[in-house]
Amino acid sequence: MGHYLQYTVVTRTSQLARKQADLFCHQYTHIHSGDTCRIEGVLTKGDKASGLLTHMKKAFVSELEAYLLDHRADIAVHSLKDLSVFPSAA
Repeated sequence: MGHYLQYTVVTRTSQLARKQADLFCHQYTHIHSGDTCRIEGVLTKGDKASGLLTHMKKAFVSELEAYLLDHRADIAVHSLKDLSVFPSAA
């Protein structure tokens, strides 16, 4: 009997983000049969701002990154449009 894993995948609650997470999980579990993905949607500051912070990419990804850093999720699925093209200061 094989050793199977369940991964928690975190993504924004938007339809696009959810669809991308679904596609990722479908492909991943197809390749790694037996493993499973559980998708958790997160309503981010950017989502709550109703367009006021849409120019601030970090408003959409910082909370998802916190899930990874706090080990509440194994994988984060983002749209490239939500990620900054500029490196963050360390």
